[in-house]
Amino acid sequence: MTEVKFTDHARKRLQEREIPEQDVINAVKDPDDVLFDADKGNLVAVKKVGDVHLIVVYAPSRPLRIISVIQTSKLNIVENRIRKGRWVRL
Repeated sequence: MTEVKFTDHARKRLQEREIPEQDVINAVKDPDDVLFDADKGNLVAVKKVGDVHLIVVYAPSRPLRIISVIQTSKLNIVENRIRKGRWVRL
């Protein structure tokens, strides 16, 4: 995998939610689902980690830029954005 950079926002979310960087990298490297954010042009990786799902928003640039990370027990965030047309499954 290419080099990975975390935005300040993403680092803040990792600290707040006590999410290891490696879990985020693994989610991008081997996602359960990948979506395209039609509003922002970013990609969204979804990966189940234990009892929760990690939703990782990232820019497919070089270096790969992690923009934000959401940790949730439910996938309603993903399904709502798909239904509204903001995110599209690839």
